[in-house]
Amino acid sequence: RFGSEKNMTSCAECPIGKVSKTANATVCSDCDIGQSSNRNGSASCNPCPAGKYSNEQGRPCKKCKPGRFRTNADDTGEHGQTQSSKDSVTCLPCIAGFYQESEGGTLCFPCLPGRFGSEKNMTSCAECPIGKVSEKPEATICLECEAGHSSDTKGSSSCEPCELGKYEL
Repeated sequence: RFGSEKNMTSCAECPIGKVSKTANATVCSDCDIGQSSNRNGSASCNPCPAGKYSNEQGRPCKKCKPGRFRTNADDTGEHGQTQSSKDSVTCLPCIAGFYQESEGGTLCFPCLPGRFGSEKNMTSCAECPIGKVSEKPEATICLECEAGHSSDTKGSSSCEPCELGKYEL
């Protein structure tokens, strides 16, 4: 709380993103970039929590955009990327083969077999086209079926051998 005028009957609460660090304060102090206060009237700043970031001094933490993520402070994130509390000024992009569809993501999810992600910052994985497959998670491309095998549906995770009396076109 702070009081900016003489003869006040009550003190005002500092808004989120600002704090009153001392008694008898007459102004609120901005939280540093990458930090914010958790509520109005707070006396301390904290690093932004997982899934959020702050790139402006004195402002509330914002949710990571879809296709991006931020782990807890000092966690090892998906793909072995380490984030520390000082990294709370930005969210990391999901790498190819992974996606995050929601705001405020704390990790990225792998593309499942039959799907692929060829770029970073993806919000969803694409289905493999007919004639191509991805057999394992985290695929960045779909592979063509080998000779004598086919895939006749989108999103296939395996090639099937051609039946007796048929051949691959």
